[in-house]
Amino acid sequence: LDAVNASVPARTVALKRWRQLMLVAFVIFFAANFADLLLQVNLVAEQLNWNAMVGVLLNSRYGTLWLLRVAMFALCAVLFALDARGKRVPYGESIAIVLANVALITRSLNSHAAASGNLSMPVFADWLHMLGVASWVGGLFCLAWIVPFVWRALGPKTRGEWIAWLVPQFSLIALPMTIVIFVTGAYGSVLQVPALDVLDGDRVLLHVQGA
Repeated sequence: LDAVNASVPARTVALKRWRQLMLVAFVIFFAANFADLLLQVNLVAEQLNWNAMVGVLLNSRYGTLWLLRVAMFALCAVLFALDARGKRVPYGESIAIVLANVALITRSLNSHAAASGNLSMPVFADWLHMLGVASWVGGLFCLAWIVPFVWRALGPKTRGEWIAWLVPQFSLIALPMTIVIFVTGAYGSVLQVPALDVLDGDRVLLHVQGA
């Protein structure tokens, strides 16, 4: 909005919608991770109770990574809450971006890539893949959540100027991330499905069983 010298009402709308989006994102994140924890506890302990949950959290690699991920996003939530109250933390946005990206690594360390025992290139590729998807899909959600409301708050002339500036800016992120998603996805597919003849054998077996 600085690029088109937008009015104060338009900036207020953009900030309000951004904070709403962040609040929704945090709620979804914590709810999804808690549900994931319950699923893991049920798979490991075959029961859902406090002792089983504590056991998984404190005595497994999954639990350690889960606690790290939730702790990092909790710090992000604190930074967001402080910013919403007008208390600016020096380099707060940069710190939140670093924490969020490191939190993605904890997902990669629990992925199929890490299960092979190789914690170098496969895990890095998996992290890049998730980063690309998060940037692409997250950017689209952000545009869908904010742009229509800011559009209505802008003047007729400013609207065109803003869209003309916004689309190339998003493309600078979306196009490279599309390449990253494709390359890392192809790399992961090669690792997880090293031989297509295995799939052919499975199809033959299913065909025989079906007959």
